[in-house]
Amino acid sequence: MFICEDMTYLKYTIIVFSLLLVPKLYAQSISLAMNYVDQGEYVKAKSLYEKLYQENPRKQDYLLGLVNVHVQLQEYKEAQNLLKNYLEQSNSYPNIMVELGYVFQLQGDSLKANSWYDKAINIVKTRSVFAYTTGQAFQKHNLLDLAIKTYEIAKAEDSRLTYNIQLARLYGEKGEQEKMFDSYLDLILDNEKYINVIQRNFSEYISSNPQNESNLILKRLLFKNLQQSPNTIYNQILSWTFIQEESFDKAFAQEKAIYKRTQDKSFNRLFSLGEVAKDAEYFDEALTIFNYISEESSNLNTKLEAVENIMKIQLLQDKDSSAVNQKFQSYFKTFGYNKQTFDLQLIYAKFKAFVTDDKKGALNLLEQTFTYELSRFQEANAQMLMADILVAQEQFNKALIKYSLVSKQVKNTPLAQEAKFKTAMTSYYKGDFDWSLSQLKVLKKATTQTIANDAMEMSRFIKDGQSDIDSTQQALRTIAKVDFLIYQNKLNQALQQLNNAIQNTDNFHLLDQAYFKKAKILEEQQQFQLAVNQYEILVNQQPESFLVDNALFAMSNIQYYKLNLPEDAKKNLETLIFNYQDSIYFTEARKLYRKIRGNQNLQ
Repeated sequence: MFICEDMTYLKYTIIVFSLLLVPKLYAQSISLAMNYVDQGEYVKAKSLYEKLYQENPRKQDYLLGLVNVHVQLQEYKEAQNLLKNYLEQSNSYPNIMVELGYVFQLQGDSLKANSWYDKAINIVKTRSVFAYTTGQAFQKHNLLDLAIKTYEIAKAEDSRLTYNIQLARLYGEKGEQEKMFDSYLDLILDNEKYINVIQRNFSEYISSNPQNESNLILKRLLFKNLQQSPNTIYNQILSWTFIQEESFDKAFAQEKAIYKRTQDKSFNRLFSLGEVAKDAEYFDEALTIFNYISEESSNLNTKLEAVENIMKIQLLQDKDSSAVNQKFQSYFKTFGYNKQTFDLQLIYAKFKAFVTDDKKGALNLLEQTFTYELSRFQEANAQMLMADILVAQEQFNKALIKYSLVSKQVKNTPLAQEAKFKTAMTSYYKGDFDWSLSQLKVLKKATTQTIANDAMEMSRFIKDGQSDIDSTQQALRTIAKVDFLIYQNKLNQALQQLNNAIQNTDNFHLLDQAYFKKAKILEEQQQFQLAVNQYEILVNQQPESFLVDNALFAMSNIQYYKLNLPEDAKKNLETLIFNYQDSIYFTEARKLYRKIRGNQNLQ
């Protein structure tokens, strides 16, 4: 009795094990067969596919795999027989008819090929459920017109079915861009959630050149659709297109139209547009956008957010500190010094400390903010700025205490990581390089990518400086002093120090940093050609420097955006892309390179 039960259990176990094993064996076989096809070993692939197909004669993957290897071996008759036999023994599958037609086409028999293609399409007319697989079969063999016809017939037969995305891709492959854009727009109208995905698809065609043919086609189509049906979706895509062209005034016109026609009256899209314009250094356009928000909004917080952006731009744009100060005073007269204007006060305190050199006034202003009921993050931001000002005053120990306080107050946040990085930089300014390195080592794994990259570069620079044969580390100390002058916004003094260093040393670790930092200062002072000259000296005379990729990228940006020298920019980007593939600038360099190349092709 027990033996019988054991045998039953054993049989059951074997059956279960077999059921689990069979799918795995099939998967291994199909993977091996596909690998043989990829390697061009069609005879070996055929043997595997024949076995798979014999055991699973209804599985189309095995049938089509076997047909493919017969075709590759020019065994057309065998391929025909397989497909015909499958069609005879099953319901009519139009995608298999397409495959059969294609075999005849390969033999030059277009009459029979077209006959089978027509049969497939006729089935789709009555049974639109087959449209997708049939269209895919046509598309696989680059029969794009027939694929389009298939999907269009299915749409006409059953309005519930939409093949807009398939049609859009096919029109794109054929170069029929207006139809492609139209199909994508229909898809967005059906479901707005596709808008971001489709805008990414549009990026393959839309360039920064407003006269690019694709840009003109899309804009013309959108304006036509807006006249026929004023849907804000069209305004959104027009705005996106104008942003790609950096025509921010035109994008603003579309965003205003969207704002006026939406019920919730949100300024989110306008804020985003203003930020993009500001980052692209279209300051006048950005100011227009933020001024509009400030004037239109009745919400105090929204008004103040717009004002904060306005003043950040004024600081970037206006070199007349007296005029900027008056503007700050005007806003504080309107909105007051209180918790609501806290962020504006931080901007003002930074301006006072680092632009007008009124560090005492800046610290007093920050002290005043602690009388408000601040959040933990607001207080941390105020403490951080106070520490920054104390560093500029060379009160390093007091600053380090405040940075430490911030990192504990908002532990495990990007702000805490920033405070730790500033701690490392303060130690570096002091000349305490070992302690700075210990802080940077931790930050190389920071979750904030910018801080991680900065920590990595700074750590590398200090280590290189410490390995210098000069035991006094004079090169490192010289650059640290220059960096501190730059931090204090004493740019002319920093330039003087750098010029002295360049004239009086042949130290490699000093020279590459000197040329790079001199270029950065000249760039800040908008002496762009002089900045490029310094970058070129670094690239040509210090080719082993780890700053070469930084210099190439910075130089390319100046040449393209400031000096209108796209060819020169392109050459430098090519050097970076081909020779420095591990650079942190590699991805951005490729983007800029494609932009320059695209614009030149269209001029």
